[in-house]
Amino acid sequence: MPRTPEAVRIVTVTPNDPNLVEIGVIEGRSGMHSPLGDSSVVVFDDVRKAAGEHGCDTIAVRKPEERLGATSNGTPLYSTVQQATCYVKR
Repeated sequence: MPRTPEAVRIVTVTPNDPNLVEIGVIEGRSGMHSPLGDSSVVVFDDVRKAAGEHGCDTIAVRKPEERLGATSNGTPLYSTVQQATCYVKR
């Protein structure tokens, strides 16, 4: 059942709750940005929104990664990738 992003509980470790079942991983990715850019907040918000749309009760977020995606005139361009494991109540 879909829920609002604010209703999705966020944790940084695997929940130790026998009433939660892991149903999958949600991934968000930013557009390209310079090494000094930071898209982690926007990507995190996108992941939380997707988690709500998929009916997640809880998500266990992983540390965001900066992945090299391209270069422009010798400047590296990165994208921010955020993953979270989705859990629902039994």
